[in-house]
Amino acid sequence: TLEEGAIVGRGPAGHLFSPRGDYSNYEQRAKVRINERGNSGSYFRAKPGPGWPDGYEAQINASHDDPQRTGGLYGLVPVKLAPVREDQWFELRVRCIDEKAGTHVTIWVNDVITADYLDAERRHASGHVALQQHIDATEVLFKAVQARELK
Repeated sequence: TLEEGAIVGRGPAGHLFSPRGDYSNYEQRAKVRINERGNSGSYFRAKPGPGWPDGYEAQINASHDDPQRTGGLYGLVPVKLAPVREDQWFELRVRCIDEKAGTHVTIWVNDVITADYLDAERRHASGHVALQQHIDATEVLFKAVQARELK
């Protein structure tokens, strides 16, 4: 839903995909807040499909049972200690660019780098941005969501 200028995710698992599905070299920013025991993520270069999207995911999780915390690149660069607490607004920034050696992904939380990864396999060439609602117990809010292409 849209409430007071924020995109709000509640209820069963789901994903809100950008209309465009050709993002490759780009940067995204959003102000984010997640509740206690909530679990979410911001996917990029993602392809819709059954279950979870196929793409990179910037994890959003301050206190859920999943040990991968806010600011990690899910499955590739885990963050074990959340840099922000639940119910606290923070800025999530992601940059994804192709370089000679591979796809370079950098994630910042409140202007601090939390993940910096070079994917030599180039797992995901392009795709959508997708905001995740992971489980029923989650309430996640996104506002000031921006995406810009990089050259």
